[in-house]
Amino acid sequence: MSGFDVLTRGEVLHAALQARDYLVDCGVPAALAAKDPRLWGRRSVDHSRLGWLDLPTASRGLLDQIDGLVAEARYSGLDHIVLIGVGAETYAAQAVMEAHAAHTPALTGGSPGGSPGGAASGGALTVLDGGDTAALATALERLDRTLVVLSSKAGVSLEGDAYRRVFAAAFRDHGLSDREIAGRFLVITDHGSPLHDFARQCGYRIGLTDPYLPGHFGALSAYGLVPAVLAGADAHRLLDEAAALAPALAGHDDNPGLLLGAILGGSAQQGEGGLARDKVVLREPGGSGALTAWIAQLLAVGTGKRGRGVLAFEPPGVPRGCPDAHGIALNPRAATSEDADTSVWAPLGAQFLLWEYATAVAGWLLGVNPFEPGGTSVQEAEDDAAALLRAAAGAGCPAATRCWWTATSRSTPRCRSAPTSGWRRWWRRCWTACRAPATCRWRPTCPGSSPAVTWRPRWRAARCVRWATGTAPATCTRPARSTRTGRAPARS
Repeated sequence: MSGFDVLTRGEVLHAALQARDYLVDCGVPAALAAKDPRLWGRRSVDHSRLGWLDLPTASRGLLDQIDGLVAEARYSGLDHIVLIGVGAETYAAQAVMEAHAAHTPALTGGSPGGSPGGAASGGALTVLDGGDTAALATALERLDRTLVVLSSKAGVSLEGDAYRRVFAAAFRDHGLSDREIAGRFLVITDHGSPLHDFARQCGYRIGLTDPYLPGHFGALSAYGLVPAVLAGADAHRLLDEAAALAPALAGHDDNPGLLLGAILGGSAQQGEGGLARDKVVLREPGGSGALTAWIAQLLAVGTGKRGRGVLAFEPPGVPRGCPDAHGIALNPRAATSEDADTSVWAPLGAQFLLWEYATAVAGWLLGVNPFEPGGTSVQEAEDDAAALLRAAAGAGCPAATRCWWTATSRSTPRCRSAPTSGWRRWWRRCWTACRAPATCRWRPTCPGSSPAVTWRPRWRAARCVRWATGTAPATCTRPARSTRTGRAPARS
């Protein structure tokens, strides 16, 4: 399939046309084409948060950078890729492999996850994103051909760290040295994240990504492409499909992404009868697959904020006669379907970009920021996992590190002053970046800042002292009360 189209009907059509006209009048398509972050407020979205619009062309350089890594893995016979991660990025890599298997049935033998047949057949991808003991047992049977990929923007989950420990122990029992074990791990993460620091200390292979790119909008970034490419998928074809759609998203006439976003956001708002159809039922011809799971995750993270959002279901999980749900068919074989109000036709690469664009539009209609990170519970879970990584790194790891690629767009985080909104989140990030000891109660400054100590507004003096070195001592004493600016008290 090379073309793309969105078709809707019934009550959904009326709400979608009204929403689309409103979007055009407000200049949303033109602002997205110009990557103008002011759509969601002056300070709520950074310009680089819209970098996913450039991934169909920007990711081509990434594929050139990992050619050496792919060749080395093939030469070493590592054709079984184990992907450890959670979220939309993991489902994206799985969807790429399913599409690859569908396009090359003769080579893969019809297996949806690839073939276990070696370098010629391109390899296989096993995804570990929870407590699936059967998949883990299958992966442990092929240790001599396994390359483990840890994929996370901040830090692996608690389950992911457990998987990493299991494979490290299994490689050691298999007779591999510490250096050989480090060569069996590839870490894909953001520059300066806790996982980056841990991987550097353990000597794992490292691929750095743009820290400002939202993770759930990264299907066409390293998170979605690199594991699939290592497993033998053709990512160039995927990027060509997305690039073919990009010009249609630049305007408001015949813009399928704008129409799909108007369908999602317009239906989720209350209609004339007071009913909001904020639930969608996703249907694929061969049954629900990784693409359906990726879309559901994207919509949940992108629009599910402030008590609003679009909730996606698979057909078995939807009760019959649900009035606040409408069906969306993905690449249906027929133009119309009794079970779907909307039909979306596009190849996989275009599907990724199309749904990301539609999610951004739907979020704007619902009045939510689709690029905001997860809530406090998600951040607390990431902090717990980061603490485990720091503890594991202290146990001793090989020192050698190979960095295979680095994002070219703003890949180095910079210390910035605390914004007037979201100041608690800023302090948490600064605290994590500086890697302060767990026994220290005071929050240090970011590395590389001015030696002069300043007090932050809205924080008590006892909690906002900034040490000149950027790292708090292992034991901290309560600083003396002072004015908002001044020198730090003497350390004990």
